[in-house]
Amino acid sequence: MPLRQTPESGLCTFCVNGNSCRTVRSRTKLINTVLERGRPEEAQQIFGSLIKGGHKPSLIAYTTLLAALTVQKRFNYIHSIVSEVQESGMKPDPVFFNAVVNAFSESRNMEEAMKTFLQMKESGIKPAINTFNTLIKGAERVILEMQRNNVHPNERTCGIIIAGYCKEGRLKDALRFVYKMKDLGVYPNLVIFNSLIKGFLGMSDSDTVDEDMAKCREVFDDMVNAGIPPDVHEYSILAKGYVRAMESEKAEEVLNDMIRSGTRPNVVIFTTVISGWCTAGRMECAMRIFEKMCVCGISPNLKAFETLIWGYAENKNPRKAEGVIQIMEAFNVQTEKSTYLLVAEARRGVGSGQLS
Repeated sequence: MPLRQTPESGLCTFCVNGNSCRTVRSRTKLINTVLERGRPEEAQQIFGSLIKGGHKPSLIAYTTLLAALTVQKRFNYIHSIVSEVQESGMKPDPVFFNAVVNAFSESRNMEEAMKTFLQMKESGIKPAINTFNTLIKGAERVILEMQRNNVHPNERTCGIIIAGYCKEGRLKDALRFVYKMKDLGVYPNLVIFNSLIKGFLGMSDSDTVDEDMAKCREVFDDMVNAGIPPDVHEYSILAKGYVRAMESEKAEEVLNDMIRSGTRPNVVIFTTVISGWCTAGRMECAMRIFEKMCVCGISPNLKAFETLIWGYAENKNPRKAEGVIQIMEAFNVQTEKSTYLLVAEARRGVGSGQLS
């Protein structure tokens, strides 16, 4: 099936000059209509009439053709259509990418589906929710077939499903699938763990925070027990999860575990733990972590200092907030406008009578 016009068919003047062609617009609309009515073969024929008439199909026309061929399970055209769009100088949009992902998923080629998904992200196009849904459904189908054939899925296929669930805010489904992975003999890796914690941090439901965080920790421990050493990033986001769950003690435990493991902490995880103690109103603990950071040879940055000032402001202690600025000077960290705004907020919080 030809995908572009040929000189033999007589080229449309409007299409050749790059102008908007009324015929292309009207027939593309017709292709969409007949496809929506469940007539993919007819949609394909209308596309063919565009080519025979010497017209240059639009991106929408190629997208709809791909959808029609996918319905007919004619997957051998996927690569040809993608190449044609690229060679024509068209810029693929989210709808086209989603059609390609869906076509590869339907053909059980999850490797190419994932490759397209990554290409989409590299192009600066934000994947839509239905793209994640497509990946999830395709990957789950592949895994079911693998189970029937006694073949273990790989981490990448499992990671697609978990990332999709987390992106949709379906953390419970993601965690459920992690347990299913164990039954399949596949253990979570760093990418899967990161997806879970990010999904947890993006949750708005506070009723199951403790339960979900406990399960995330279990996944983290499984990963470590499987011989996959976490790096500073994984430790940091785990600590951030505990801070979100209002469990500052456990966030500090993560920091201590990290140090004991021989992984060098950075200013990010220290600041995360400090913020947890500030939120809990335990400023003496926040300062203890700050001092520990300095003992470890980690230089505090503006964010670390401003977190302390914010903590003192929240706990209505403006004098201590002002004292942090003096510590900043000792560390040669420059104050910003935001620093003084935080101190001013601390003063306003107690009123002038309590400052004297």
